[in-house]
Amino acid sequence: MFHLDHVYWRPGWVAAAPAAFAAEIARLAALPAWVIDGNALGTIASRLAAADTLIPLDAPA
Repeated sequence: MFHLDHVYWRPGWVAAAPAAFAAEIARLAALPAWVIDGNALGTIASRLAAADTLIPLDAPA
């Protein structure tokens, strides 16, 4: 399982460069099996294109 916060944030709470973040998401989505947790809308298209199942969660406020 991959948490997008762990992919996006670098040590010291430094944000990943957009190109580096997108490249890492593409690498993860190309793996034979994965679960990605997170809602980074900038990379959702590539994740949805590679996914075979989507589980939307609507937690109570």
